[in-house]
Amino acid sequence: MNNPLIDDLYLGIEGELIKKDGKYPVKVGFIGCGSHSFRNIFSALQYIPIDLVAVCDLNEAKAEMYKRKFGAIKAYTDYKKMVKECDLDAVFVVVGYAEDGTPQYLPVVSYLLKNNISVWFEKPPARNAQEIQDLIKIESSSSAFAQVGFKKMFMPAVTKIKEIIHSEEFGKITSYTLRYPVDLPRDIRDIKSSSGRRFIDDFVHVASNLVTLLGLPDELTYRRTESGSAIATLYHSKGDYVGSIHLCPGASEMCPLENLEIVGTNANITLDNNISIKYYPPSKRLPYGTTTSFIPNNPNGASFYGPEFSLGQLYNKGSFILGYYHQLKHFVDCVASHKKTEIAGLDDALRVMRLYDSFAGKELSVIQVNTDQREGVERSNDDVSKDPICPNCSGEMYLKDGWNYTCKKCGKMVAASEL
Repeated sequence: MNNPLIDDLYLGIEGELIKKDGKYPVKVGFIGCGSHSFRNIFSALQYIPIDLVAVCDLNEAKAEMYKRKFGAIKAYTDYKKMVKECDLDAVFVVVGYAEDGTPQYLPVVSYLLKNNISVWFEKPPARNAQEIQDLIKIESSSSAFAQVGFKKMFMPAVTKIKEIIHSEEFGKITSYTLRYPVDLPRDIRDIKSSSGRRFIDDFVHVASNLVTLLGLPDELTYRRTESGSAIATLYHSKGDYVGSIHLCPGASEMCPLENLEIVGTNANITLDNNISIKYYPPSKRLPYGTTTSFIPNNPNGASFYGPEFSLGQLYNKGSFILGYYHQLKHFVDCVASHKKTEIAGLDDALRVMRLYDSFAGKELSVIQVNTDQREGVERSNDDVSKDPICPNCSGEMYLKDGWNYTCKKCGKMVAASEL
């Protein structure tokens, strides 16, 4: 129903009135009125410049209740009918799995792209990389685009870490490790089983985090135990660095789920529980055995970031900490600007599912993940033995351990980093 008082207005992120400008609000439909959409997606949409035109669910009562609860104009049980009858700029899709465990996005997203309607849809986006390649072909013939709900790619903490690890100060990335307490099933293709469903649902978080920060590895080797615990080692030929993924289902369910550490060149950064960042910039450890203070000489010291959870700041809400708002706002902004997303699009989805597919190989085998041609890496051995001279008496020094040299003449001990 038209209302002349508000027809030319929409609400901003602070609940303020903003005049429509022909770009915002974006007219959207929503497919899937389930638990996840109720708890995490609709709760974030109140901050996004959209007009919710219609909602759709196979359960007519749920569609009607969501329409009433979230202020949609119409409710449907057939998404194709919704698309035909409503003038939509974009559609959000959260439909989960079929009874056989198959993610149900492929036919819905294909239909929307073929009708030139941009679509944001939840993860996991497909059963495998091949299904994403099928969607890419459809998208290439459409004037619309698709974005996948890889919230990790938009988390404020992940965005900050990406900025730091690609800075000149952090230097060349040398290694990383990522921990997540999900079990690796014997057969990841058995997505009808509970372990197979857990793995595809959770591992895309691990993979999307890795892809956005470090890129797709070229090789992967893994070992699984009877408990489903696993360690995977990854090699990135471009940059010549290594990493590991630790899948640890035996961890306490009371502990934070995730831990990430990336090591650069005399620098490293950690992320705990998705909110606590600790950055240790390049510095020199003071000499072993003779240092009287634990405070380093680095004038800046380490940096720590995290929310404070006291004030009513938007960043203290889960919708913002977990990246839900940021990914949905990015999608809507791209739709309004008539441009394809560069983050969490189908190209990123293909990389994520390639990494997922890698765990369908044989244990203890080297699996080629990135099939693109790779540049060769020249290797050098920097660990060349040296004969340092004692700064105290100019005597000959020997390597006492992996960190310190000792003078054969006067006994002076000096850290290797000081020579």
